[in-house]
Amino acid sequence: MCPELHRELTTVLGRRSLVEKYRLLPVELLALQRAITTFEESHADPDIQPISRDPKDDVFIALAVAAGVDFLVSGDRDLLDDPGVSRHLAAAGVRLVSVREFVTILEQSAEESAGAEG
Repeated sequence: MCPELHRELTTVLGRRSLVEKYRLLPVELLALQRAITTFEESHADPDIQPISRDPKDDVFIALAVAAGVDFLVSGDRDLLDDPGVSRHLAAAGVRLVSVREFVTILEQSAEESAGAEG
C-alpha cells in the first residue's frame, strides 16, 4: 500500500453505494479497514505512468510493478480488457487476473499442497 492507494481506499470505503451494495454494517467496514492495514505492505508512492484507459487505475499498475507482486487482482474491466496493461504488467513479471481467476489459482495451489502432503 502506498499513500496514494491509501487515500483511494479511504474514499472508496466511505462511499454510501458500497455500503448499500454489500449491506455492510459500520463494524464490518471498520473490520475490513483494520484487516487491510494489518496485512498491508507499505511502499512509497510509485512513479505513475499513463498506461491504462482510466488514469485512476495507473496507481495500481505502478504499485504492482514497484512492489514486485506476482498478481494484480481486479474486477475492473478497464484493466482486464486492456491488452496493453496486461503486456506492461507481464513485462514486469506481474500477472493480471480477475477475482474469479485468482480464487481458482488459490484453490489449485491448496489442492496441490494437500496432495504433496498426503
